[in-house]
Amino acid sequence: MKNILLMTFLVFISSPGWAKDRHYYIGIKETTWNYAPTGKNIEFQSQKYLQRGQDRIGSVYKKALYFHYTDDTFRRIIKKPSWLGFLGPIIKAETGDWVYVHVKNFASRMYSVHPHGVTYTKETEGALYPDNTTDLQKEDDRLEPGMRYTYKWFVEEKQGPGPNDSDCVTRIYHSHVDSVRDVASGLIGPMLTCKRGTLDGDTEKNIDKSYVLLFTSSDENQSWYIDDNIDTYTKSGQVDANDHDFQESNVMYAINGYMYGNLPSLTMCAEDRVRWHLVGMGAALDVHPIYLQGQTLFSRNHRKDVITVFPASLEDAFMVAKGPGEWMLGCHPMKAFFNVKNCQKPSADLTGTDVIHYYIAAENIFWNYAPTGIDFFTKKSLTANGSESQKYFEQGPTRIGGTYQKLVYREYTDASFQKQKAREETTTNSVGF
Repeated sequence: MKNILLMTFLVFISSPGWAKDRHYYIGIKETTWNYAPTGKNIEFQSQKYLQRGQDRIGSVYKKALYFHYTDDTFRRIIKKPSWLGFLGPIIKAETGDWVYVHVKNFASRMYSVHPHGVTYTKETEGALYPDNTTDLQKEDDRLEPGMRYTYKWFVEEKQGPGPNDSDCVTRIYHSHVDSVRDVASGLIGPMLTCKRGTLDGDTEKNIDKSYVLLFTSSDENQSWYIDDNIDTYTKSGQVDANDHDFQESNVMYAINGYMYGNLPSLTMCAEDRVRWHLVGMGAALDVHPIYLQGQTLFSRNHRKDVITVFPASLEDAFMVAKGPGEWMLGCHPMKAFFNVKNCQKPSADLTGTDVIHYYIAAENIFWNYAPTGIDFFTKKSLTANGSESQKYFEQGPTRIGGTYQKLVYREYTDASFQKQKAREETTTNSVGF
């Protein structure tokens, strides 16, 4: 019966002729990661996170990461862009595509690969939990050391970008044997699901640069390798793993695994069309209002200068790069640099061909907050003895009363600022000064 249901499901979501099968070969390997490899931009506060000592681990930690391989021999790793940091390879697919993720676990403990934002059967879920399944339906839950497995996912139309979304939207995948500890150990990667026909090979059409940024406080205390890191980088017997200050020193506020401006290679030309894919993970306090200095972001059909992410939130934004020079992005505890080069490119501004001009002057006026002098709810004078309004509207040696000098905006008909534009009665009544 289960096989019949599975076959019915696969037939129902079978991809049309234009769809593609996309194959990714991913190995899970243990390695070391340095959160601040350049040693630059190190400020006084950074010492508690990055300074190695007898009872401090420092900036280098043992982690488990996803690596991209060329084929199923798992012999040659594909070099990823340096800005991707400790994130796994970017998985990309269009709606209607099948994604085959061929995984080999080189690590010393069991892990898996679990996706968000695609359709999968129970055999390719990649999540370990009590689900009353056995045999074939449990093989995907955890890959023991040395084990291989192929996850097969489908990108349904309803899970891809909506009509008002950007062409490619942000998704993630991560290990889900123990999701908190697995992700803290380093096993997380980005996935982009795109509208049909928007990918040219592995590149989004009409986009010059595309970046994925993960904002999170990586809690190395939750990592499976915390004991290994204590043994390797501290002096024996000097560490109290339950000490608050020690634990705080292992919470690394990082973008893609880089701290204090160490995130490299975020470069673009002025007028480049740039897509940012933003991921928030971590604990309850991981609420990050992200800014990009000197730029305007377009997200969810709105122009913004800040986009906020929080744990398990996925955002994307578009911008046309402006202002050659080195700029800063990030939020209060996490910062990185991006460089806009002058490549002599023609303007790719978001604005259209029609320009609307407004001529607005700031002018002094005297504004009366209640020109009739009447409280229309009580029908009495605003300065009546004992009234609630008396303290606001009574004028005297120590009281201003109801009239104040204000500086207000007024619209004019043209650049000469000689003739003030008439304000409609309904607008005047609702806007006031």
